[in-house]
Amino acid sequence: MIALVVGVDQLTKLAAKQTLRGQGTVRVVGDVLVLRYVENEGAFLSLGSRWPAAVRFLVFTVATAAATVALTAYLFLARSLEGLHRIALACIVGGGVGNLIDRILYRGSVIDFANLGIGRLRTGIFNVADLAVMAGAVLLIVAPFRKQSEAGPNSGRPE
Repeated sequence: MIALVVGVDQLTKLAAKQTLRGQGTVRVVGDVLVLRYVENEGAFLSLGSRWPAAVRFLVFTVATAAATVALTAYLFLARSLEGLHRIALACIVGGGVGNLIDRILYRGSVIDFANLGIGRLRTGIFNVADLAVMAGAVLLIVAPFRKQSEAGPNSGRPE
């Protein structure tokens, strides 16, 4: 899963770089899906993009690398993790690695290129790595509820 996320992320960013750079906004599905090449020095919604370069490096490269290594170690060493938790963590790790590759290759920036929305209700510009991290986070939130529903309403109660 990690390799799949990193591979798809890097291929889509390469395609965006080759086809979208300098093209402005490209409407794919009306105004719902638009593509635009952006090199983002910050995080989600360009958070931190105006911080000094040294702080951005420490937070977005060094800290991300450390967190990615720690999550990868946990993912491979924790024997009690269930399937959905493993998939969620693999998505987060893959997304972290994908954006970390960009930070190293593009002097602290990541390539973003997609934007979704209807009218004024829009996402920020994002990439596949961002989607993977968000999907992993949602799976981590949903997993405990899924486990409870599989156990049934009377689970754990004496009869």
